[in-house]
Amino acid sequence: MSYTPAQARRWILKTFQATWADPDKGWRGLVDAKGEPIPLDVEPEIDWDNIEDPDTPDVTEPHLFMYVRHYGSSPSTIGGETRKITTRRGFVLARVWVPSGYGLKTADAISYVVKTAFERKRGVGDGHGIIFRAWRPTEAGPQKNGTFLTVSTVDFEYDEITGV
Repeated sequence: MSYTPAQARRWILKTFQATWADPDKGWRGLVDAKGEPIPLDVEPEIDWDNIEDPDTPDVTEPHLFMYVRHYGSSPSTIGGETRKITTRRGFVLARVWVPSGYGLKTADAISYVVKTAFERKRGVGDGHGIIFRAWRPTEAGPQKNGTFLTVSTVDFEYDEITGV
């Protein structure tokens, strides 16, 4: 399957949203490290590729800032000078902020949804040619604005074929 970077971004969003909305694997099914439920009254807000988010946002409920960033590509010719395949690489970055009343376990649980959505998977539906791997969570812990922060990164890779 071939994608442009814009198409890949849309399918990456759909891949995450499919897990996020799942009643068991998504935000409604959050559990802590011991498997105990973490009930949330409201669905956490998600800002996707918002480049205006503050370094320390004022959040009163859990909030995700999600980014898709491309960082490299490997082009090669596949039949004539005009037909090329480019393997594009990048990462999804999820910054999970929760107010101090929720604690780090809620931030960790939401970050685990990011892992569940992407790690060792391919994109869903028509996005099946996008490969995800290497979930890397970082617990930043308590922040000076009274929130907890975790940051998760998941790598992705897909092909773009041009000149067909």
